[in-house]
Amino acid sequence: MCLSKLFELFQPKIKPPSWPHSNRVALLFGINDYGGSENDLRGCLNDIELAADRLANFQVRMFKDRQVTKANFLAQVNYALANALPGDVIYIHYSGHGTFVKDRNGDEVDGYDEALFCYDGPLIDDDLNHALRATPEGVTVVLLLDSCYSGTATRDVFSKGRFLQFEPVKKEHVRVKRKFYDYMSWIVLSGCAENQTSADACIDGRFNGAFSYFAFYTLRGNMTYRQWHAKIREFLPSKDFDQAPTLEGPSELLDKLVFAVEKK
Repeated sequence: MCLSKLFELFQPKIKPPSWPHSNRVALLFGINDYGGSENDLRGCLNDIELAADRLANFQVRMFKDRQVTKANFLAQVNYALANALPGDVIYIHYSGHGTFVKDRNGDEVDGYDEALFCYDGPLIDDDLNHALRATPEGVTVVLLLDSCYSGTATRDVFSKGRFLQFEPVKKEHVRVKRKFYDYMSWIVLSGCAENQTSADACIDGRFNGAFSYFAFYTLRGNMTYRQWHAKIREFLPSKDFDQAPTLEGPSELLDKLVFAVEKK
């Protein structure tokens, strides 16, 4: 049975989002259990629990395994954006498989869209970007994506990292880095470059994504997003993990203090 058919069998009913306003909201999505398939991971739920522990001053909304459907992911993001006020911070964390699918609208140089591999299949970057374009003025949205956006049809994905093949890919296919869009008004911290994998690793006796682990290990008060990324890069890549975390976003956001709420 193909993956797309497998995931059609597991469609949990999701309640519409509803929560009181907070000036700091954290949406945490983690998937270890991919429908009981051989594609399961081990550190993703630990990642979001680590995030929840470190974000004690946030209103945390946590979604695990079968709760992380494409529809629920977008519904939670859309609700958070629709209810945000100027000065608010929205943090979106995804730990799970990444993948790519053939580009359908011709906006990718290499012919493939990057995607988060949710419980029921790929959520492509075009759809996520469409949702994020509704970010209200004055609201800071920060995404931390601990997954892979790389690989070839021959890569040993189960031992190499958080990448899951969804569609056949030409052998000559090479990832081509591109910005989200010129109108990007949010921040993205990614676990690796587009030609790399993100490790699902045992660190200090506990499974985590290497990126999530070092992101929160290095997080301190009174640092900007640019400084935070630089601190993470002191640990990644390393002799154990060859991934190089990336940072994207407009300069005026990257130079803000991490998770600082602005009073209007």
